[in-house]
Amino acid sequence: MLGSVIAIFTGLSWGFGIFFSGKASRKMSAFLLTSLYNFFACIVFSLTLFFTDDLHSISTSGSYELLLKAIGSGAISGLGFGGGIFFVSRGLSRGRAGVVGPLVALVSVLVPIVYTTIFEELPNNIAVLGIVILLTVPWLISRGVIASPHVSTTITRDSIFGASAGASFGLYLIGLLLVPDDVQILMLAIAQLISGIFMLALHIISKSSWVIPKDIRKYVSIFICLELLGNILLRTSLNIGKPVIVATISAIFDPAGLLILSRFIGKEKFSRYQLVGFALVALGIILVVPNS
Repeated sequence: MLGSVIAIFTGLSWGFGIFFSGKASRKMSAFLLTSLYNFFACIVFSLTLFFTDDLHSISTSGSYELLLKAIGSGAISGLGFGGGIFFVSRGLSRGRAGVVGPLVALVSVLVPIVYTTIFEELPNNIAVLGIVILLTVPWLISRGVIASPHVSTTITRDSIFGASAGASFGLYLIGLLLVPDDVQILMLAIAQLISGIFMLALHIISKSSWVIPKDIRKYVSIFICLELLGNILLRTSLNIGKPVIVATISAIFDPAGLLILSRFIGKEKFSRYQLVGFALVALGIILVVPNS
């Protein structure tokens, strides 16, 4: 029970954090914002290593195989995570959370399903039903969209950014599937480091400004703190709860947190079609995640 409650706050922390990343990205480089979080997260996971057996497992393995697997899976997750944060931040900076958020959630769930279907086993009938339900969501969330104060984009653009972020986060999840159990924290530290370096390189290549305006520094700080809190809560909930339940609950409350703040702070209004789409995202995740 406690693990499930913590999983709720895990998802809300991520959703709230992503909302503030969108606000920050309106006035600063999304590449720079993502890299800042990545480096902070890398420090946190690196310090956490001293309280785990990851380094001991590598030192006693007798070969470099375990380390190479951690680096390989970390590289996959790192590139996916960095891309996910960048795309969702850019999408929310001028776009509709009611379009971006649900697409991030459903695509990030479907990408690992495609991977496991190709390389492991077919999803069962319940999961297939969930996938069919999720596939109705893009049509619903694009119907009856109500104009919001900060929006200056098209639904198509919002959809592209949402789907791109979801695909990237899906790649991040595939990396988590590949990592050996003995080096999970090490892999996460590597993933954040690689993601930070990648985003920083793209920031330099794009020749974007290094300035973080004073009026959005609070949003940057809130984003970083909430995302770090989400990661800490995730590890806590996984330690005391069932991984499948934790994954399902956090995957539902992540977009829910984003939509809640978008409605009450961002003043974004949602149509009835969109509300039905949000409900179907939650239902689809409940059917897909535990049964695939």
